[in-house]
Amino acid sequence: MKLLANLRYPLAGWIAGILTVLALTAIWPAFFPGISNEQHYDTPPIATSFILIVTLVIATPAAIIGGFIGSRLPREGGSTEQTLVAVVVGAILAVPFACMSLWLLSGP
Repeated sequence: MKLLANLRYPLAGWIAGILTVLALTAIWPAFFPGISNEQHYDTPPIATSFILIVTLVIATPAAIIGGFIGSRLPREGGSTEQTLVAVVVGAILAVPFACMSLWLLSGP
């Protein structure tokens, strides 16, 4: 039972990281406009679904680790505070990996 209780925090961090990556992917052409003008490049375009899957795979370990680390940060409070911090740290750690992946795959 203790193991299942401790898996809640990395899972919460992972869910927050994945939702953050999906939100970032939805607004990513505004920040990385290379994907909008695919015909500008000589290389064949990469499918958007492939870019999303690669980005999720790259950001997943960071979000899980962020959830684990975030659950250990609060010294006081209960499990609600631990879950909240796990969500925040999981989302924050997933963003740099998602940005790097989207930037690298958005165009030459």
